Amino acid sequence: MRKWLAAFTAVCIAAAVGGVLIVGSMRRQAKAVEVTGTTLSGDGSAAEGLIMETVYGMNRAYWTSVTEWTVSGTKTETQYRYLAEEPRLTPVNFGLSLLDDGLWYCTNGDMAEYWWNVYGRPVSNGGNAVEIPLNSITYYEPARLELVRWNVLLGDAYEAEDKINDFLRIKVPDWQVVRLSHTRTWDADFQEMYDDYDADIYAGEDTYYPKVMSAYTGEKLFFGVGNRSWRGQILDFSDTPGGYGVYMIPIRKIGTLKTAVEYEQKTLFDDYQIRIVETAYKTGEPEVVLPLKPEDQLLGMSMSEDLTKLFVLTLEDGRFVATVMDTGSLQVLARIDLCENDIPEDPTIECHAGENFGAFFVWNTDRLFILYPYADGEWRPITLTGLEKLEIMGWYRFRQARVACDGERTAIVWDESEYIASEAFYLTVFDKEKPVYTGRFYNSLKLANRNENLSVEDNIRREDFRIRWSE
Repeated sequence: MRKWLAAFTAVCIAAAVGGVLIVGSMRRQAKAVEVTGTTLSGDGSAAEGLIMETVYGMNRAYWTSVTEWTVSGTKTETQYRYLAEEPRLTPVNFGLSLLDDGLWYCTNGDMAEYWWNVYGRPVSNGGNAVEIPLNSITYYEPARLELVRWNVLLGDAYEAEDKINDFLRIKVPDWQVVRLSHTRTWDADFQEMYDDYDADIYAGEDTYYPKVMSAYTGEKLFFGVGNRSWRGQILDFSDTPGGYGVYMIPIRKIGTLKTAVEYEQKTLFDDYQIRIVETAYKTGEPEVVLPLKPEDQLLGMSMSEDLTKLFVLTLEDGRFVATVMDTGSLQVLARIDLCENDIPEDPTIECHAGENFGAFFVWNTDRLFILYPYADGEWRPITLTGLEKLEIMGWYRFRQARVACDGERTAIVWDESEYIASEAFYLTVFDKEKPVYTGRFYNSLKLANRNENLSVEDNIRREDFRIRWSE
């Protein structure tokens, strides 16, 4: 018994000492964070005054590093903290997304079986598959949207989700078909025949998979969906109240229902703790706040960091149009024609926003549009070109990038790695509309690849970051 107790005590002491060593190692790394770089082109003084704030995390330990570009190079200051909650530099908001394949009950076995027996079997002539018009089964598109928010159970905000799906009424076009099928296979384990039913609405020559866009202020959820099919045909939103456009539904937090804590063992010495909060919300009714013509195309939207401005990009009469809306009064502050030439057939947009500006990157072209409020009160566009030469055109790479603008200079920071955060990153500064400086920089912290099983001391992740120009 004494031997067992002594052994157990030794293990506990070793664990405690190991934990202290790990914490000490983290603190040493935090103090030693450095950002160094080399110039690839241009004059490094163009980056003077740029500030990058970064949050790194390892389990519940966080580093908040601030790097500033000066005349002589970069300087970094870091604060180490141990927190129960992950600190955020950019808002973590509600969003809307399409449920998995977008048509949850089309792939539900019971519904597919019902559709086959009622609509498919009578016209299949004994076959096991048949294509029929989707509007012979349902008048409106069966796509369903869901609310998502990290580490939050929505509680009674699901009421808003139901209201949104009841509100959006998109007529099923005549060209859309659904492929109903029925197969029978022998189940050797249960020694019986197994019936499999399927309903596939993507089987035709054209299909509709709505692109979903949303932005949340903390009290209002702005949202919209694309109105084009895969081949560019226009969907009919005339039965949606107010028609096609940008919509808004009030969703306001009024309290907390309950808080739950889940643990997932990560190391011998520490647990990875996840707090899940179920919140009570008060929801209103959806309405259209920016009406669009049926033939217009909603391409993207973003929210300023201070949550007071909504930036919307549309394609209207063959030209890109940017709209700035006050999220409080719902008044349109500006409508700006960006360009009417070199419009791609199927424009793909990535949206960014800063504290007081909006940015739209047109993936199919070599342009980044920025909407900036100048001192005279006018919103004016800035069009940046030359991004393709900087190899920033990787889609995921730009999704993870950050943009800063002061009306004269624009900075873009993006990772060297295309799919994960990496120690190496690039910085490009534009003066007016042309690139004047590009540098490659390296962070001294070793970041974990999410596909690697690293030791605890190497399991450091970048949680969030942003850039801005000093005032």
